[in-house]
Amino acid sequence: MRPFTIFYACAERWPFVTTGGLGEVAYSFPLALARRGHRVTVLLPAYGDLRSLHDLRPGPALDDPALRDYSWREGTADGLRHLFLSGPALNPEAGGPYTDAEGRPAADLHLRFALFSRACAERADRERAEILHLNDWHTAPAAALVRGGKHRPRTLLTVHNFRYRGETSARALADLFPDLSLPAVADENPPTFLGIGVATSDIVQTVSPGYAEEILATDDALAQCLRARPHGLVGIVNGLDTQRWDPRCDPALGRGFGPRTLARKNELRRELAARWGFPTVNDPLAVYIGRLVHDKGIDLLLALLCELEELGLNLAILGRGDPHYETILRTAPAPEGRWRARLAYDDREAHRLLGAADLLLMPSRHEPCGLVQLEALRYGAIPVVCASGGLRDTVIDVRRSPLGNGFVFADPTPEAFIATVRAARNLIAAPELWHTLARRAMTQRLGWARRIPSYEALYRRLSRA
Repeated sequence: MRPFTIFYACAERWPFVTTGGLGEVAYSFPLALARRGHRVTVLLPAYGDLRSLHDLRPGPALDDPALRDYSWREGTADGLRHLFLSGPALNPEAGGPYTDAEGRPAADLHLRFALFSRACAERADRERAEILHLNDWHTAPAAALVRGGKHRPRTLLTVHNFRYRGETSARALADLFPDLSLPAVADENPPTFLGIGVATSDIVQTVSPGYAEEILATDDALAQCLRARPHGLVGIVNGLDTQRWDPRCDPALGRGFGPRTLARKNELRRELAARWGFPTVNDPLAVYIGRLVHDKGIDLLLALLCELEELGLNLAILGRGDPHYETILRTAPAPEGRWRARLAYDDREAHRLLGAADLLLMPSRHEPCGLVQLEALRYGAIPVVCASGGLRDTVIDVRRSPLGNGFVFADPTPEAFIATVRAARNLIAAPELWHTLARRAMTQRLGWARRIPSYEALYRRLSRA
């Protein structure tokens, strides 16, 4: 396999700035490419915390007149070359990737990513990148912009979530790109940044085959455009960073464990139950880690609360989200103390929860791929999931297959969810069967090593085009 020169453009990357799965994937995927020998440059806006970069220095010049107030800053992280676009709308004081300094939705969001897309297209073309790998709507216009360059790198657009498209207007596009005529998806109203990328990228790919099927089954203009493309929409399941998520040597756990030392999870569960204030420290523990929104099935989770005592199950909830759901979790009574909620994003505590948990609850109605279920499998926390998107591709119901690694329900209703949790709780009561299931989950190959060849096949296809 010959190495490719790849420019990887993304709105966020852990540890500089991240709001969830996109930043996690943008961290581990380029590293996996580099381990395979590819020459990778990561392009990011400079609004993250860059203090960990000790060699940060002025980067290459920008020639685009629209970027006269902007500049690249260059540094090395994780052995990879990074370019950070810095300027009035993209700096550490600007707030998060999508918010202002007060945490409100940024008024200049489209301007931020229009400028970033222009800079990415110019730099990839100037340095003769073979592949410009774009991610989500934030960088999608670069697929059209790079076509006007001298060397024209081939473009792969990975869409992590089709619900976020960067909606704008024809007038706003004309203002953001006054010197260009950007092709968009026909009949898309309003026009979107993502539509520009779908219309002009050489290949469009998403993060699981199941999610690709769901997208192509819809009737909106974007799906119609994808169905008409020569390569359609390619689905590849995300990989897991198996070094950052390794229960054998995870510093958050203290003393780690592996498939042969599962008894250590009992100690971790008792420690966590005491720390979170559960009155019963020996009962099985279920956890929820993620956003508290309807798409994630939080209403189903709330319906489970009154069943926990009868199930003999403790539940720990970690996350932030819809103020309505946060208020319920702050004020709802927990008569037997069977559930606790921490309204926060806490990466270290997420590691501890999975180390202690028997079950991960993930009743998502909409899940393009999902990473938490992969992390849970790695830690022997058996996932209970709704059959949506990438969850269908990564979790096999143990009741239907001897190779099962979890529990799956099809209908996103409280009845179906509670019945599936009950089935999982009943299996916990059979320790030998449960430990066999946990060991099977922990020994799955979940890392990027299984996924990267699929991306390399796409790169080869692009290089021959």
